[in-house]
Amino acid sequence: MEVDTLPDGIDGMLFVFEDPGSRSFWMLNTLMPLDIWWFSPEATLLGSTFMEPCESQPCPDYPSPGRVLWALETPAGLFDFEIGSLLDFEALEAKWSGSLQV
Repeated sequence: MEVDTLPDGIDGMLFVFEDPGSRSFWMLNTLMPLDIWWFSPEATLLGSTFMEPCESQPCPDYPSPGRVLWALETPAGLFDFEIGSLLDFEALEAKWSGSLQV
């Protein structure tokens, strides 16, 4: 990644997996702290993890709290979503002017 801030208008990155499963992320060459938000196959928020920057290996792994279909990375502390919240695809699509394909 090698950036320390996100561009204007970008609040995060949504990862969409082909199949539900346990996932793990790491932060090699990521210079800014991030929160990762884990969503179940039913689009329910299962939990979040604070991830520290890591400039060289070995970097820690940050595993999902269960089977997930989506993971949302955001700058650390930017959001405070409530566990059990649903991922709102209509809001995401509206924000990205229809460029989001689900």
